[in-house]
Amino acid sequence: MELLHITATYSNALLVAILPHVTDFAKKLELPISTPVETSAVTRFVPSPYKGRVEGGIWLTNSYWFHFSFLGYMDGFRRPKNWFYEGEYALDHIEEYVGETRMTTNEIVAFARESLLKLGYGPELTHADTTPEMEGPSTLNDGRHIPYCKVTWAPVKDLVQ
Repeated sequence: MELLHITATYSNALLVAILPHVTDFAKKLELPISTPVETSAVTRFVPSPYKGRVEGGIWLTNSYWFHFSFLGYMDGFRRPKNWFYEGEYALDHIEEYVGETRMTTNEIVAFARESLLKLGYGPELTHADTTPEMEGPSTLNDGRHIPYCKVTWAPVKDLVQ
C-alpha cells in the first residue's frame, strides 16, 4: 500500500469528513456527548497514512475515543474509564472501577444486542443472535468487585466448522 505524506490540510479535511459519522454514532447510542461533534471537541486525530483509506482515530476532549474504518463505518469506540482498555494501568486508580453489578448476565447481553441494533448492525453482520463470550464482571482476590464486562460474538469463520 502506498503511504501518503499527511499534511495539516489533508488531516483536517479527513477529520471533517469523519465527524458526521461520530455524531451519528453518538446520537444512536445516546452518549453524553454534545452533537453535532465539532472539531473544537477533538483533542487528537490520527488519520490513516495509506493512500485511498478514509480512516482514522479520534480522541475527544471528554476522553471518548472513536475509530472510523475505511470500510465506511465506526469499528471502534471507547468511553472514559474503560477497564478492559486500561488493563493493569487501571490498578493505579482501582477505586474508580470498584462497585456492584446492577444487571444480570441476560440483561448485559440484551443491552449489548440492543446497542448493536441501534447502530443498525443486525445479527446477520454481528452474529449477536448466537451465544456470546463474556469477560467479567469479576471479584478481585481482596474481595473488591469490578462490575465491568465485555461481550464478544465470534466471527463467521469461527462459527462454520
